Amino acid sequence: MLDVAIIGCGVVGAAAAYELSHYPLHTAIFEAENDVADCTTKANSAILHAGYDPEPGTRMARLNVEGVALAKEICARLDVPYRQCGSLVLALSPAELPHLQKLYENGLANGVPGIRLLSAEETRAMEPGLSPEVAGALYAPSAAIVSPWEYALAMAEVAVRNGVELHLSSPVTGIQKTASGWALTTPSGVVEARYVVNAAGIRADAVHDMAAPHQFTIQPTRGEYYLLDKSEGTRVQHVIFQCPNENGKGVLVAPTVHGNLIVGPNAEPVAGDDTACTAAGLAFVSAAARRSVPDIRFGESIRNFAGVRANVDTGDFVIGEADGAPGFIDLAGMKSPGLSSAPAVAKEVTKILAAHNDLPEPKTDYKDGRTRVRFKELPPEQKAELDAIAQNGRVFWSPNMSVGVNVLLELLPELVQMLGPDYDLEMVELHHNRKKDSPSGTALRLAESLASARDWDLKDVACYHREGIIGERPKKEIGVQAIRGGDVVGVHTVYFMGPGERIEVTHHAHSRENFAQGALRAASWLPGQPGGKVYAMGDILKSRLK
Repeated sequence: MLDVAIIGCGVVGAAAAYELSHYPLHTAIFEAENDVADCTTKANSAILHAGYDPEPGTRMARLNVEGVALAKEICARLDVPYRQCGSLVLALSPAELPHLQKLYENGLANGVPGIRLLSAEETRAMEPGLSPEVAGALYAPSAAIVSPWEYALAMAEVAVRNGVELHLSSPVTGIQKTASGWALTTPSGVVEARYVVNAAGIRADAVHDMAAPHQFTIQPTRGEYYLLDKSEGTRVQHVIFQCPNENGKGVLVAPTVHGNLIVGPNAEPVAGDDTACTAAGLAFVSAAARRSVPDIRFGESIRNFAGVRANVDTGDFVIGEADGAPGFIDLAGMKSPGLSSAPAVAKEVTKILAAHNDLPEPKTDYKDGRTRVRFKELPPEQKAELDAIAQNGRVFWSPNMSVGVNVLLELLPELVQMLGPDYDLEMVELHHNRKKDSPSGTALRLAESLASARDWDLKDVACYHREGIIGERPKKEIGVQAIRGGDVVGVHTVYFMGPGERIEVTHHAHSRENFAQGALRAASWLPGQPGGKVYAMGDILKSRLK
């Protein structure tokens, strides 16, 4: 029997698993989708809010401020992309200034650190690109931006390392009370647990209703976004909000931790997980955003997406044991600031277990911490350090373990050189509809190889979006386009287009097994090689030519 079964592995479920993994409890997560962070957590504004918006005295108010402080510590400990850039709530007319005063008073009551009101001149000094209509702003330095799916993934990864079980593609379809706890019906059979944590996002009300009388209703609410190219990534330095209303915090403009600009969302009630983008919704978002930042170049959009958040009719987070269902713990209604509050929400679970005298002493051998080496982000001196490490052994690095993709990486520069400057270079990549990044990392690596072959810097020549009357195509340009749909594992096509002819070079990945096979090939090849070097997949391929 499990001690705790967690239903759902978005950021709240992952945070609960991470928190519980610090204790010698038999804990398991049951996630309906085929990956963690696959619903609301992967499609949101990626903002850690300071905590001035919730009404004082609510769970949202307390847990937002606690959670954003904990998130800063967790992101540092687990090597999650995070930047404390602060936020500005704009008054776009003198009539909105009283609302800023109310938010300021909320912030003081909620314990938001460093919050202060700014004049119009102070606001524009911090952000020169704002609308001339700005009459003042509320500044909150503790607000931050984060990579939300990496945040959830990191917490889930460390939880699993410390003994938590993760069951993907495992929707819970039935819940029954038993003498010793609860029985959950899953695709692999019935699982018993002493406690159940309901972190099922937009389906949390349905999961609750399997175990207890109806208590709350979730209204899924879709928000649509623009993600703009890195050429727009420095348009603003802070998260820019408008005065919030009954539909949420309004349309924001913010940098992302990856150097892009994100703009959105609107708020549209929908049925279920409807993440379709609409012309009307995106038109609303762009028009609303220009009220704050007039000069945004939406022609630099590289991706539109939508996420569905779990608005709830209670007006506050639903946290605690359900009425008449001891041991069944709701973590529901996690609309904004759910991402900000997640680690504090997770601690509410351990408080409930402690109240039942069911929380043991923390583990003494807990394996915390996580480090991700992002080779392409390393400065030259750190790449040199990797070479130094290799002097005492062998290091293998590859941005993609597919043998076929690495053959392509070897061939493309030669084709560029053979064909000469008269051939235009374009790339199209196609992936499944659940892929989180765009363009793919492989597409960017292939584009970098094309640019390098012409002594170009990709960031200066890449074109990720074309729209409207754009005129003649510049010769010094590489188009990189992304298509999403179905269950496509991965297709990358490079076009060489010259006078009277076109050459297409395509790699199709039919299964993810090819990445594993490439890694195994590298692992078996590496021990026979001389020490003192950093090797790449190209070295393996060239060795077969000798």
